[in-house]
Amino acid sequence: MLNRLPDARAAALRGAWIAPDVALVVWDGAIWPGAFRPRLGRTLLGAPLLCIRLADGGERIGLLRVRRGTPATATLSIGDPPGGAPSLSLSALAEDGVGLVDTLAPAARVRLLTLLLDAGLGLFRIVPGQRFLDLVAMLARDGAADAPHAVPIATGPFGLRLLRAEGPAPSPGAISIIGSARVQRIAAAGASTVFLLAEAPAAGETVCGGGDAPWLRRIAPPEGDLPALLDVIAGGGPAAAALATLLPAAIGQRAASDPQAADLLRVASLLSPARPRSRSDATRPVTAALELALPDGEGGLFLRGWLRDPHRLVAGFSLAAGAEVRPVAAEALHRFPRRDLGERFRRAVHAPGEGAEGFVAHIAAAPRSFAQPELVIGLSGGGTMRLTPGLRTLGPAASRDAVLASVRPEHASVTVLETCLGPAASRMQRAHLAGPRTPHVIRLGRMPARPEVTVLVPLYRNLSFLRAQVAAFAADADWAKAETIFVLDNPEQAAEAEHLLRGLHIMHGLPLILVVLPRNLGYAGANNVGAGFAAGRMLLLLNSDVIPDRPGWLLKLAAAARKPGAAGPKLLFDDGSIQHAGLTFARDIDGLWYNRHYFKGMPRHHAPACVPHRVPGVTGAALMVRRALFDAVDGLTEDYVVGDYEDSDLCLKLRRAGADIVYEPAVELWHFERRSIGLHAGYTGTLASLYNRRLHAARWGEAIAALTRRFDERKGARR
Repeated sequence: MLNRLPDARAAALRGAWIAPDVALVVWDGAIWPGAFRPRLGRTLLGAPLLCIRLADGGERIGLLRVRRGTPATATLSIGDPPGGAPSLSLSALAEDGVGLVDTLAPAARVRLLTLLLDAGLGLFRIVPGQRFLDLVAMLARDGAADAPHAVPIATGPFGLRLLRAEGPAPSPGAISIIGSARVQRIAAAGASTVFLLAEAPAAGETVCGGGDAPWLRRIAPPEGDLPALLDVIAGGGPAAAALATLLPAAIGQRAASDPQAADLLRVASLLSPARPRSRSDATRPVTAALELALPDGEGGLFLRGWLRDPHRLVAGFSLAAGAEVRPVAAEALHRFPRRDLGERFRRAVHAPGEGAEGFVAHIAAAPRSFAQPELVIGLSGGGTMRLTPGLRTLGPAASRDAVLASVRPEHASVTVLETCLGPAASRMQRAHLAGPRTPHVIRLGRMPARPEVTVLVPLYRNLSFLRAQVAAFAADADWAKAETIFVLDNPEQAAEAEHLLRGLHIMHGLPLILVVLPRNLGYAGANNVGAGFAAGRMLLLLNSDVIPDRPGWLLKLAAAARKPGAAGPKLLFDDGSIQHAGLTFARDIDGLWYNRHYFKGMPRHHAPACVPHRVPGVTGAALMVRRALFDAVDGLTEDYVVGDYEDSDLCLKLRRAGADIVYEPAVELWHFERRSIGLHAGYTGTLASLYNRRLHAARWGEAIAALTRRFDERKGARR
């Protein structure tokens, strides 16, 4: 029982410790109706302080902080003057508050409970110790004695349980689950039926919602086996909708460091996607939309959208995924004009303003748990706008293509390429290449035991030249010493390609190997995988749209390449003009290196193009290389997108390894140029070519400059 001082004023004041430095005092307002101005001796105590009336009868309660180390003999008075207000010695404070509330009415107890949960944990920052837990657990247990139950209806990892309770819903504010060993904040959703998500709730614990109308529910034991949380989300309905809201609040912070929690949130967001949310009403002073939010495969996020802010009301940006919010620097949003928005806002109330409505951004480290992270736009004066993209899940390759198609070429500045599109696309390309690549191999006929040359032909979409190409191979006596491998770079055509090649094998008797990749790896990946099955001492990389002019060329080209290391033929356009007579390099108007072909467009028998000579490089449309040398430089570099600059990259790697490269004009082939790459959505209509050029120039710029100087000096010496 409480120790009481002998005089009436002391008897009117009761108190107890609810934390090592926080005291709770109760008194009758009829005895002391004055202001709550507590003192220790003559020292007026400062914030935090709180006083409320518990019930109509006038009983009042106060919370105050007492500095640790204050002598127990000090006298606590609750008002001015110190001699007139009720007081008691600190030594008279009970060691816990359980006995202090025995005389309180039930409504006063519930009011005290909400005070302790709200102000105690908030204003006073009490770390719940056993004396605090004992008090709130008793108040909650007594208050919920006749309350409806909260029933567990689903279970999940980390001890999570979804609870259902009949409404009405609690007032807005903090909701806590209270037990003898914990007080834990949880979230609720719903109105007539309320859903709560708690970690390891135990039967007999109490859920308490604060506010003016306290809300209490006793947790019931589970009935039978409970379904998984994700099963509830997949099933739809009110529980699924509530759970989709509650999960981020419950484990959003955990997901930042726990892969299991991140996976749970990601799957939940896929099963129950949020509605897209934009602000596209032309009458608003600020309008915006977030059209794409694509993970880059390495913890980052690519964003694409638009924003009109003619009055400059936007004050800042952040990225939100559940409970995790990260600021986004304004300069991270690269702005560019969006012609497609012109008609929509042509008669808008608010003028267009800056005219660069579009934006792209690459957030290198972003929340990864959600398929639909939100862009939060802060407005001057404290308001916010939340933009939610529609659910769009793409594989790494499709995401890469979407990134490179996000900005028109005329708006693709060096800055946006180097700090946004390039880093995002390169991460997605790495994620794409990291996927499975074990192929399915179909062998048609018996290959030569020791082929001199293995011919590698990547196939993508366009199979229209196969009949002519295979017929030309079969009519050439050189093919007795050759191995022919076709590498299909899009498995969707596997049945069609196999059927066609089987028919050609039967028709011509030419042994063939078909290597079917599990997904599109691009020119470099297709050749590298195919080379893994090659038995020839020489490799010929040959496009599917290259047709020989006449027999007898294969071994001639192999002989030309054997000593220097690599060689390329004369390639002809379908009108008979020269397409390729060796590859060299030049700078564009911006000073960026690009590939160009000697004598392109000149007549077939142009005299300088009919002389064999050393060249900086040759095109990958028909490139003969020693197999051992190809392996020594690790084949083709695969980080270029789709098929561009891999051939010159290989030539530069061969030169770095000490090899040389020659052009052999006695070998003439027809090249129906870029018939396959033109069918690739990741190349046409995107910045893939510019991306590849910048990647190539950054990697090889100095080597290219030195190489072209050397070849130019040789030309001058021959003049």
